[in-house]
Amino acid sequence: MSLASTFTARAAAARAAAGGTSRSTLAAFILISLGVAARVEAEQPSEETINAARTEIARMREPELRSLLNYFAECSDRTSRSATVKQACKAALIKYQTEFGGKRTIDTVIAEQEKLVEIQGAFRAVGQASDMTYVDTVDTRIREAIGEALKMQSTR
Repeated sequence: MSLASTFTARAAAARAAAGGTSRSTLAAFILISLGVAARVEAEQPSEETINAARTEIARMREPELRSLLNYFAECSDRTSRSATVKQACKAALIKYQTEFGGKRTIDTVIAEQEKLVEIQGAFRAVGQASDMTYVDTVDTRIREAIGEALKMQSTR
């Protein structure tokens, strides 16, 4: 292991110990720093889970739809390294979760998406390639469901 790799692994371990990094992100940092080509992946939402989330969205009332839409609007550029963008996204998520979040399928999808973004960010932080296509596709499908639900609300 190179000196830089050792430093990266130690820094990742220190961040995790301080509570700033999840275990899966720590594992990604360590594997990258060891030169392991393996990918640490969070569980991706299944097609069934995404469809269940879309069904839940169709049943939501307008205030909840608007709050959820605001979250996705603030998080539209998940690949940004800007602290301001990341903070706005996190604030919108906290606001949505505080007002409406729970143990529903859409909340599970959001949590899985956030973990995937965090892991991909760990790869980008050390100069490794990362693919956000899946995250972007799921986000788009959820945004479309929100738009459809808002249209249905306006026609009632």
